[in-house]
Amino acid sequence: MLVDAAVSSRSLLLVDANPAIQELFSGLLRRDDRKIQSAFDGAEALEKLRHAPFDVVVAGEGRNGYDGLKLVRKVRQIQPDTRVIVTGAQDPERVVGAIRQRAYSYVHSPQAEGLSEMVTQALDSRSWKDDIRVVSALPEWISLDVRCKLEAAERTTHFLRELASDLDHQTRDDI
Repeated sequence: MLVDAAVSSRSLLLVDANPAIQELFSGLLRRDDRKIQSAFDGAEALEKLRHAPFDVVVAGEGRNGYDGLKLVRKVRQIQPDTRVIVTGAQDPERVVGAIRQRAYSYVHSPQAEGLSEMVTQALDSRSWKDDIRVVSALPEWISLDVRCKLEAAERTTHFLRELASDLDHQTRDDI
């Protein structure tokens, strides 16, 4: 029996220097139809990306000054169609940086609320690269150009929730 490669391909690369975060994310994302590999720094991640295709990279904090935002650019050079979900601190500048770098999403860790759903959405996504673009951004104001489609709206909503993650729950929902 032949299986369509696009349907069966569910390869994830988890990148984070912290073994506890690796274990947490691996447990959250493990499914029968997924292959998960780990890397503890950018060099190891890039080596794996050069030798095998990945559908989604979950890129967190690394060793030696590496972080997920830096990895997004490198992933684009090696595997342009791979979706990258950046993880890290609750920091609006990092969220805006992820949007600017055309990351698929940003999830603050270690709580990683919504990571599993975002990875599932990324795995199912086919056309996503130019859906969200930063027009301008200041600490108190952001202007985005968002393609008119449901997936882009859902991703934008998630980015905005991450931007406002330090606000109370009701205010975040209102935004």
